[in-house]
Amino acid sequence: MSPKDTPIRAPDLRSGICWLLRGRSVLTSGYDFVLGLRNDTWEYDGITWQQRATAIVPGPRYEHAAAFDAARGRMIVFGGSTAGLVATSETWGYGPVSPAEWTPYGSGCAGTSGTPVLDAVGASLPWIGTTMSMEVRGVPTGSLALPWYGFSRLSWLGAPLPAELSAFGMPSCSIHAAPDATFLAIGSNGTAPWSLAIPNDPVFLGARLFVQAAVLDSAANAFGATLSNAAEMRIGGK
Repeated sequence: MSPKDTPIRAPDLRSGICWLLRGRSVLTSGYDFVLGLRNDTWEYDGITWQQRATAIVPGPRYEHAAAFDAARGRMIVFGGSTAGLVATSETWGYGPVSPAEWTPYGSGCAGTSGTPVLDAVGASLPWIGTTMSMEVRGVPTGSLALPWYGFSRLSWLGAPLPAELSAFGMPSCSIHAAPDATFLAIGSNGTAPWSLAIPNDPVFLGARLFVQAAVLDSAANAFGATLSNAAEMRIGGK
């Protein structure tokens, strides 16, 4: 740890379990060589330690095991020894009360570079106060994508969704997300990056946005464009 990364406030020295969660290291419980068994929980973002208050506080323990449950986006703590070296088989979960989610749905339609895919970049998720990084793959050389977000996957301007576009020269293409706000993403090496800044305001916690993208592809069909899959984003708080 370099001097600039040294936290001003930090948990006491101990043996315990530390796990990477939401881009942060999590330290929970353990044994302090002066204070004894502990049951506090801390997070470290690479610069600052922050003690976290949980709705339910498990009893003090050490020698417990922990693993990250990727499907539910939370840390699972199992077992350990409590006061008097009594073994426990308790299982606890630790994670955000309002988790961020990215859930793809619907299907795109094929173009000259295959079927475009709209996906999150790496482990990017829509947390408040961060930038959600996405990309559209399957963009023809020299072309671009027009990604959008909307507030519904059921209707747009009074018309039901999904809306099939064969009548407009786009066979097998469907709009799955309301195009309420559209952006421009320049393609390079078959991929067009797109990012969406999410305000740092708790009023957005739990809000859902629906995203999709069009790809300009003049040789794909009569209309000259194809569509990607869609995805549902749930804005969460760390």
